[in-house]
Amino acid sequence: MDNDEKSDDQERAARRTRFGRLPERVLPTDLDETVDTRTVQDRPATAMNPSQVAALFDGA
Repeated sequence: MDNDEKSDDQERAARRTRFGRLPERVLPTDLDETVDTRTVQDRPATAMNPSQVAALFDGA
């Protein structure tokens, strides 16, 4: 083992001590999209009450 390998092992040990064991790596191909982000969602009818709409658009 040369000095580079020893220093790499020491860095790994220090990182493991600091952060603990990391979870397995998740690849983008392993993810399932749960929300359709390609389309804009409609605003719910109850998003704003009439006084909020008036304040926003009438400048009140």
